[in-house]
Amino acid sequence: MGKVDELLEEISVKGKSADTYQRLGKSYINIKEIEKAHGAFIKSLELDDSDPWTHLYIGNIFYRKKDYLKAINWFEKNHTVDSKFGHSLLVYCGML
Repeated sequence: MGKVDELLEEISVKGKSADTYQRLGKSYINIKEIEKAHGAFIKSLELDDSDPWTHLYIGNIFYRKKDYLKAINWFEKNHTVDSKFGHSLLVYCGML
């Protein structure tokens, strides 16, 4: 059983959690299922929108798609949620 299957099973047994959906999104990224990753990250935010990492992951998805305006929007949300992550935009834009 792969990591995605394990996490889907965890969701069905233990219920929905922001952390599990975030880990599911990262697992989808690892297997190049970008749209599924995006969906998992959105579900994570629906359960808990205070995790700056989830905003960062979504911003990175848009950055990789070269949709820079949406990427910047998500990076700004990341910074709004937790200002210590303010450097994230610069890191992902290759400026640091």
